[in-house]
Amino acid sequence: MPVQLSELEDALEYSSIDYSFGCYSAYVNLETGELIHYSDEIDAPEAEIPDDIDDSKKYVQVPTKKDLDLGKPLVIRFATETIPEELDRVHGIFSRRGAYQRFKVLLSSIDKLDAWYQFEAAEQKLALIKWCKDNDIEFGE
Repeated sequence: MPVQLSELEDALEYSSIDYSFGCYSAYVNLETGELIHYSDEIDAPEAEIPDDIDDSKKYVQVPTKKDLDLGKPLVIRFATETIPEELDRVHGIFSRRGAYQRFKVLLSSIDKLDAWYQFEAAEQKLALIKWCKDNDIEFGE
């Protein structure tokens, strides 16, 4: 059964949560298309994790945004293509912690925040489709 891309996008977001809050993972059941979410956070609800979750023939772990180069490299590509006059400033923003918040403030100030969200969503979808194909995962829109 195919996994829905929208559900996979949610799982990617979940898997990409800042690790300072705990470890967050999601897995695709290759037989059913079911997504399994897991967190080792103390306050997280108990998850039903199958005993064979490490069986790579049955489950594959959903990557993080970093795994798919959807972090800083994507930001730099967006800046290069869309706001080249701000590229030095973007590099400066990403040389310190808290970069995404400052990046979004910059984009908002130059009326490019919506363009960023559209670009990010499109690139994320393309990366997930490629990841599914690379891992022989059936997917549906």
